Order: sequence, then C-alpha cells, then structure tokens
Amino acid sequence: MEKILKFLLYLLNRLTNKFNELYEKYENVKRKIDSLENLKIMNSKEYIQVLAIKNIFKYLFLEIFVGFLFIMLLKLNPTFTNSDFLWPTILWPILYLVVLLFLVGSLYYCLTKFFVSLVSLTSFKKNCFFKIIYNLFPELNWLKHYALLVPIVIFSILISLFISILVGKNNYLGIGISVLIATRTMIWILKGIIKSQPSFRFGDYNSSPTTILAILAILIYIFGDVDWERDYIWSLTIIIVTISSYGIEVVIDDLYAEGEQKAQEIFQEQLLSNNPDYEELKKCYDHGGEKYKEKLLSTEKFLEVIVKNELKSLKDVKNYGDYRLYKAFNYKNYLDSQK
Repeated sequence: MEKILKFLLYLLNRLTNKFNELYEKYENVKRKIDSLENLKIMNSKEYIQVLAIKNIFKYLFLEIFVGFLFIMLLKLNPTFTNSDFLWPTILWPILYLVVLLFLVGSLYYCLTKFFVSLVSLTSFKKNCFFKIIYNLFPELNWLKHYALLVPIVIFSILISLFISILVGKNNYLGIGISVLIATRTMIWILKGIIKSQPSFRFGDYNSSPTTILAILAILIYIFGDVDWERDYIWSLTIIIVTISSYGIEVVIDDLYAEGEQKAQEIFQEQLLSNNPDYEELKKCYDHGGEKYKEKLLSTEKFLEVIVKNELKSLKDVKNYGDYRLYKAFNYKNYLDSQK
C-alpha cells in the first residue's frame, strides 16, 4: 500500500511539474506575442504561426474544460422535486436552461476560435491528410480568406432550428426577439474572433461579410420562388445571416479605422524623429496593416531601419526581393564606411 501511495505521489508530482512547465512556455509565448517580439514587418508569417499555435492549444483546453462541465450538467436532473417550497421548483429549471445555453454558447465560441486559428496555420495545409483533401477540393483554399463564413452560416442554421422548435412559427414577437438576441450574440462571437487575430489582419476580414451578402443575393435570385412560410428555417437562416453579416462589417470597419488612426499617429511621430525606433515601426504595422506596411517600406529612413533589424544575415533572406534589399543595404554601408 505504501509503495502504491509513493507511486501515485510520484505521478502527481510529475504531472504538476509538466503542467507548470507547459504553463511557463505558454506565458513566454504570450509575452512574445503581446510585445510583438516575433513580428517582422517584411514577413509576418512566423508571428501568425506562433499566434495560431497559441490559440489552438488555448481553445482546445477550454473546449475540453467546457465540454466536461456540459457533460456534468447533462447528468443533473433538470427538475427540482426534493423540496416542499415552490420557488426552487420554478427557478431550478430556468437556471438549468440558462447555464446549459451558456455552456453551449461557450463551447461553440471556443470551437469557432479553434477553427479560425487552425485555418491560418500553415502546417495544417502541409499535413499529408489535409494535402490530399486540398488537392481533391481546391475550393477549400478559398476558405482561408473567408474564415468567418463557416461560423456565421452554421450558427444561423442552428439558431433557426432552435427558434422553430422553441418559439414556433406564429409567435412573431418571440421570433423578432429571438432573431435580435441571435444576431447580437453572433456579432459578439465574431468580434471576439477578429480581436483574437493580429491587428494587421483586420483588413483581411473586410471582404468576408460582403462575400456572404453577395452569395445570399445570388441564392435568393436562384430560389426566388421559395415559399418563405413553408421553408421557415431557410427564411430565418437568411435573415440571421444577413443581419449578422452587416453587423460584423460595421464592427470590422470600426476596428480597422481605430487601428489606422493609431498607426497614423505612430507614423507621423517616427517620421519627425531623426532616429526611428524599430519597435514603434512594428507597432505602426501592427495597427495599420498592409496599407501602413507599404508606407513604411516606401519611406527610405524607415526601410533602412527595417532592413537593418530584419535582414541581419543571408539566413534571414526569404525571397529574391529580400536578397536585393540585403545586398543594396550592405553596399550602402560599405560606401559609407569608405568615406
């Protein structure tokens, strides 16, 4: 018995140490991401990959945790019968339903964030299994540019089914309130997804809502003779998708405009400086995206600082354009040293 206890304590100690080690690694990665340590203006792929891996592990852990709570809740009795009082009998089913819906929403939120992070992961596409799928269905490549399309459509279909069962077809007030809550929830979820991505990628999501609305317009044109009362779920899905798409487009525009304003302030400040700060230039790119990347690279004194920090040796050169910059910068340094 003593040996078993020692062995169990040994296992517990090993697990604790392993969890501490993993947590320290996670915190270290998070610190590097928050400080933009891995971000390069000329090539942001490494930063995107590190962030994607961090988010994948984070939301995988949260999915397991929320899934465990969800299973435990399902094992509880949704009715309260062991009391002579009326209030527990009435309140317990309501509380049970609220917690259940919250856990379902949290699970969907984590799954959606996990999916979006997975799509942006390059190694995901390099996997042999997924390579075969991508080769068989090259259309899936299109998804990486419209990662918001999948969560919007799936959520809208699920909510439409839920409304049709719980509210019914003739309760117009209930339908209106349900659609309002559903679209607001969808916008909140998508806003969280977008904000979990690098700020400089906000512009990449601009086309997603527009594309969704364009697809809906085509579908409505093709199926124009659909009986909307008969195809109740289809009608609700289109309404929720349309409102959610428009709402998230407004959110993206606001986030993008806010980022551009911050980027412009940093750009002007560094433009007036005799010694531009590379870390500040990275923040400018992080807030402003591709538009400010072009502005930074087209300004000679900024380009010099960027090349000096990002192309320190030939091993940092990723393409012919980088090589030309590296060569030109080193030649300029050589000429300066000869003066």
